[in-house]
Amino acid sequence: MRWVLRVLSGVALVSATFGGAQAAPQVLGLIATNDAVPLTCKHGECAAEFTAICLQPDRASPAPGKIYKAAGGEGVTVVAQTTDGREMTLPAEGLVTYTALRGHNAVRLSIPGRRLNQLGIKHAALKVGQMVSLIPTPMQGDTRPQSVAEIELATGPFRQLAAKLVDNGGIQVETARVTRDVLNGLPWRGRSTAEQRDAAWQRALGAKAAQASQDALARAERAFRDCEEVSATGVLTMRACLGSKHDSMIGMLNNEYWDALNAGS
Repeated sequence: MRWVLRVLSGVALVSATFGGAQAAPQVLGLIATNDAVPLTCKHGECAAEFTAICLQPDRASPAPGKIYKAAGGEGVTVVAQTTDGREMTLPAEGLVTYTALRGHNAVRLSIPGRRLNQLGIKHAALKVGQMVSLIPTPMQGDTRPQSVAEIELATGPFRQLAAKLVDNGGIQVETARVTRDVLNGLPWRGRSTAEQRDAAWQRALGAKAAQASQDALARAERAFRDCEEVSATGVLTMRACLGSKHDSMIGMLNNEYWDALNAGS
């Protein structure tokens, strides 16, 4: 027992010494959406999942829940419908919270429901423009905070290269966008029903049919059907499986960006 207590005391000392003291995570590139992505409201929050990539391979991916702020590019726009039926657009600044969701490949953008109610907004969607970056909010105790020079490099020439290879990455990013839309139609937690899965696929298909190529839609459907089979086994939920598929799709483009970055160094 004394030995166990000594071990636990040592762990506590290490945690107290190093807990919270870590390097800031990487700057992310928030991938352009082309169209507005509807937010789903539940438990007082209206949110949706969006695609992102790592712009700084020499820094660690963010932990889930890490808060970011948007910077540069064309920005993020709130596309809304008011309770009296009017259409309106608003800048996202001061309204939208950017939270890391799955490493550097997915982020959650959200607006408190009460804020939308205060503005008289019934439905809201978010449109991400070209060249938007996400900068991690600084935290006390960062052993290696993001410097001004690093941020300027990541949001400038690095982001330009990423826009060329990823935001405009052809069928691969098209497929990832369709998959993202399916994810946004699924429950955030728990297992989805067959009806929920079918509704999510049909909603994504309707949103992308006029924009995505037939090849991209076919690839997205293969991923969707594969995940239906996997989720039926009980090993993974539909959301977990599709999230992994999405991250793999965008990860291939991210690897191309990293390779191009290294080739130019």
